Parts: sequence; structure tokens; C-alpha cells
Amino acid sequence: MLRGDTMHGTTITVEFSGNVDGPSAGGVTCLAILSAIDGLPLPDDFAMTGTILPDGTIGVVGGIPEKMRGAAKAGVKRLFVPAFLRICKNYKGEEVDVSRLADELNLKLFRVENIAEAYAILHNKPYQSGKHINIRSMTKLSREVEDVLLPFYRELSQKVAEKIKQYPDLKPYPAIMDGYELSPALARDFYQEGKLLPATLQIFHTWQAWEAWEKSDKFLDKFLEKNNVDWSKIQYLREYHFRKLLLAFRNACDKEGETLFEKKDKKQLSFFQKLFGKGHDKYHGYFPFEKGLGEITAQLEPVSREVEFLARLQVLFNTRMPEKEMNMASEKELDEVSRTEQSLLRLLYLAARENSELDKFLGKLGKALPRLHANSRAEEVERLFYSASCAANSVAGDNFQDFMSVKAGSALKEETAVKKEWQDNPFISFTVEMQRQALEDHSLLNPDSTKPLYNRAYHVQASLKSQISALTLASAVLVIYGADQSNDFIPHLLRNAREAAIQNISDCVTAGIPCLPAICDFETAENDQNGAGVFKSLAAYWRASLYSKALLMSFKQDKSN
Repeated sequence: MLRGDTMHGTTITVEFSGNVDGPSAGGVTCLAILSAIDGLPLPDDFAMTGTILPDGTIGVVGGIPEKMRGAAKAGVKRLFVPAFLRICKNYKGEEVDVSRLADELNLKLFRVENIAEAYAILHNKPYQSGKHINIRSMTKLSREVEDVLLPFYRELSQKVAEKIKQYPDLKPYPAIMDGYELSPALARDFYQEGKLLPATLQIFHTWQAWEAWEKSDKFLDKFLEKNNVDWSKIQYLREYHFRKLLLAFRNACDKEGETLFEKKDKKQLSFFQKLFGKGHDKYHGYFPFEKGLGEITAQLEPVSREVEFLARLQVLFNTRMPEKEMNMASEKELDEVSRTEQSLLRLLYLAARENSELDKFLGKLGKALPRLHANSRAEEVERLFYSASCAANSVAGDNFQDFMSVKAGSALKEETAVKKEWQDNPFISFTVEMQRQALEDHSLLNPDSTKPLYNRAYHVQASLKSQISALTLASAVLVIYGADQSNDFIPHLLRNAREAAIQNISDCVTAGIPCLPAICDFETAENDQNGAGVFKSLAAYWRASLYSKALLMSFKQDKSN
């Protein structure tokens, strides 16, 4: 990706001897592969430790003092370590100054920030940092795109304003899920800053969330009326009848969810058959909105959003209290059960919503953008990110469980608890679900697959977006559950990820390739970084960087239109 090369047709085999406990060799493995491609040998007196992150940053790892002593014993003279690592702990828990330890061991220590810097130092090559780019110019939208965004934003803003008048209590409600905050104020902030795409999507999400909330509340009111429940009788809630009521409500929610998704599936199938003719089965949840616009609309569709709904639903289903436990639960625990069931109902309505309004908007947006044609490398790029997402997810999963086992003190005793925390963590659950989705997408792109593929270019892009989301989230998990980090490391990561996103988006704009999803992620990350969303911001910067890079490698502008 650093060189825009998909390495199509190239097989790289890396063998590790003994047990591998983590991604500490990620950086040196990447360095070795790059060196082998260029025909440059690795010097015998050199060693390196540090993981590698999506933008090429060398990430912090553990066990540095022990690794330094082992390297010195093996005759190593030059050691590359992550830049933001000076004071760390040894296996006894004692603090060690790695710079002073290097002097004691007669090691020349290089604290490298990224793989490009490490490569340049190792092979005595020039290293160039990024150039200054005007961000406002980079993210500026065409008049045609703004003419689509502004009316949609204003129309939805008016609907939201009317909804607030009708239901004043909606205003202070929290988010149904991440990314679906009931916050017209956040949309207005984006709008006032000129960030029209995130402003429009935020107000649309707010509108959808409020509709789902309203429908779920109406369903709850009908259920309570049917069961003759008077919520004003507090004593009633402390009796056994409340448990029976919650179980009945749970069953009613499950039945309503099945009905909602059956209706949605029928409408999706009808839409699919209208495009491609009757007789075809519904092969997937991704559909092009307009014939002839498959490649560009695939960029615009928030494919990860649908997968995230399913992941969040799965998390809520997994955390439901079993019926036997409910019979022994306290009043406080039953209140939590009630909140979980109501959240699940709201999310069911949100996940089973109509997509036609958003589809029409994105169809208009696609028409306002320059037409593109995938070049011969589009599928190669998709497969490149497929491999990356598989590797990142595997490493994240293994290291999270290792981290939790160490934290618990015993892997055997805590195996069930570790697995449960892994499954119940919404962010990690989303990552795993994204990986499952990426595998399904990839099978559809396999030339030997017996499954029909009616819109190959569309599926290439849908799969690509899914895999980049999986890759960035899994990498973010590594940062969370990785080794102890200095106070400077996260700001360093954010700075590098931001610079990479700026460079790649700018290159897209220069090449005439529209990259609205990358711009939207970038502008959202800028706002998140100013609030409490540092973790979300990092993943968004990475998505912006990788997706714009993928577009550069996959597309060329159609000059004939």
C-alpha cells in the first residue's frame, strides 16, 4: 500500500519458529518483506521490535528490556524500537530507562515512528516527511454535490424541528447506539463549520433514530394497555408479576422483530428482482440504488452501518438475563432487564427501517459525482485488504484474550469469562461481525464460486469498505489492549493517522477521484478528536486514509462522459 502495489500474483511465506505471543514482530516482518522485494539484505547486526498499524506507524509492545538483553547477547549492535517508548517495565514490574539500558549493553538504539522511517535508516535512504496541504481546499465539495446535500439537510432539519415541538421529551435522550445520537446540535455544528456531508448524515441518523424511538414507545404503550399495567403503582413493579410482565414483553419484542425483518426482506427482494429480473434469489444485503452507478454508489452507501446494527443486536441478545436468573433477580437487576429489552426494541425498529429515503438521496449524490470506471486492479485491491483484515482480526482476537488472561491471572480459570467479555464487548463484537461479513463478500468475488454475481463492480467496493472497517477496528483494539503506553503515544498515533488521511485524500482530489466517504470520515474524526472520542477518531482517520488509498489504486476517471 505504501507503493500502490497490490502484489497480485505474488506469494509471500513467513515462517516463525517456536511460540508467537503477539504482534511484536509485525514491524520487522514488514521491513523484511519490503527489503526482499527491493533485493536489499537485512544486516546481521540489526534487530527490531514493534507492531505495525494501518498507517505504517510502529506501535508500542511489551518486554522491551528483556528483548534488548537478548539482542545484545546475540551480537546485535543496532536495535529499532517504537519511538514513544522510553521508560517501561521489565518482567519483575520494575521501571527501566531503555536509553540508559542501551548504553549499558553497547546497543545503538533507534526510536522509529513508522515503517518508512525504519526502512530509510536501515538502508541509508532519504526519508521525506509529508508536505503541507490546505485542508479546506482538500475537503471542498463541488457545487453539484452541495446542491444535493443542502436541500436534504434542510428538509430533515425541518422534520426534526417539528418532531421536537411534538415530542419535547425526545431532546435529552441518549444514543440508541454509537453513531445514532439523538443530537441535531451535532449536525448543526458540522453544518456551521461547512462540513455538509457529515452534517447531512448526522441529521438523517437523528431523524431515523427518533422515528425508531417513537415506534418502539407506541409498541410499548399498546403492550401495557393490553396487559392493564398501571406504571404509577410502584409497588406492583416489586412483585413477581413484574417478572412475568418482562418475559411477556420480551416474547412480544421477539415476535415484532421477526415481523419487521420479514417485511424488510420481502421489499429488498422485490427491489433486487426489479433491477435484475424475476427468478433470482436475494444473494446479499447490498444493492445498487441506480443501474449504471454501481461503482460510485457503492462508495457512498454506509455498508458498515447495516452490519453494525446486526452486531449491536447480537450483543443485546447475548446479554439478556436468562429466565431462571430473572426469578431470583433484585429490583435493580429487573430494572436493567427492562432497559435492555426497550433498547433492543428500539434497535430492532432502527435496523428494520425503510432505506428508500436514503437510497434516493445517495442516488442523486452519485449522479452529481464524476463517473468512474474500475481499472484492472480493483479486485486485486479488494483482495489485498481482505488479507489485511483477516490478519488484523486474528491478531486482535488473540492478543485481547492474552491480555484478559494475564489480567485475570489464570487463562484456564478465566477462559469462559474471557470469551464472554470478548463476545459482549460491542466494539469487538462489531469487529468480529465485520470480519464475517468480509468473508462472505470475498466468497462472492471468487471466480470459482458457484454463486451468481450480478453486479461485480458494486460488490468489489462493498466488500472493500467492509474489510477496511474490519481492519481499522481490529487495529484499534490492539491499541486499547496493547502494552502500556506513554502519554505521548496516542497523540502521536492521531497525528500520523491524520497526516496519512490528508495526503491520500489530497491525492484522490488531484487525480479527479471523488472520495466522499473518506472526506466524511476525516471531518467526523476532526470533531471527535476535540471531544471525548479519541478512540473513534483514530479509527475514522485510518478509514479515511486507507479508503482513499484504495480508491487511488482501484479507479480512474471516465473522460468520455
